[in-house]
Amino acid sequence: MYNQQNSTQNAIYWRCTKFNSGCSGRLKTDLTISLSDILSDHNHESDISKVNATKARAEMKRLATESEENVSAIYNRVSSTLDDESQAI
Repeated sequence: MYNQQNSTQNAIYWRCTKFNSGCSGRLKTDLTISLSDILSDHNHESDISKVNATKARAEMKRLATESEENVSAIYNRVSSTLDDESQAI
């Protein structure tokens, strides 16, 4: 997973969320967030549960703004697709 580091008129630069723990993973995207270049690889395994939880959170936010479904129904529907470890995050 990445956090935005900085941007220019043509590109966005991202670095690993574990940068402060020593990971040098970095990449560059265009302004539409399409991958342009992997600048350096991660030096650790990915945390698939955290990735799944982050994707689910983004989906819940999207549905909350785009649908007329109530928040608890959105939460129940999206969280039901997650495994126990991802739900715990």
